[in-house]
Amino acid sequence: MSRGKTKSRGWKLVLGTAAVMALGALGAAPIPAFATTASGARLSTLVSGEPAKAGTGMAAVLQTNGNQDVYYVGADNNINAWFWDGHHWSNGPLSGGELAKTGTGMAAVLAPSNGNQDLYYVGANSGIYAWYWNGHWNNGPL
Repeated sequence: MSRGKTKSRGWKLVLGTAAVMALGALGAAPIPAFATTASGARLSTLVSGEPAKAGTGMAAVLQTNGNQDVYYVGADNNINAWFWDGHHWSNGPLSGGELAKTGTGMAAVLAPSNGNQDLYYVGANSGIYAWYWNGHWNNGPL
């Protein structure tokens, strides 16, 4: 495992062995334990949010305006999101929907023409569920 490899946008990702987990069923890159700014400040001291549940996947979309949305399963099995508005990160749950099954992966898609998003995951009852954005968040089974 490499430590301190510099990434774009002035962030340096530092991997911790306790936080390394597979991203979805394909076994993509591990999740960093924390990130630091170019000046060395820990990102975890700049932001807070629901911790990710070990062994679950995450998904992300990049909107046409540069905003970013990162979705993950929280320790409470709710789907949570980090939203980047071009200036600040914010975090919150997509509350009121089906909880995620332990070990689930996720997939997200964005319709660039209107900004609508769909996020797919396996629910706690083993059904396939979607959160979808069409001006506000909605949840339901497929």
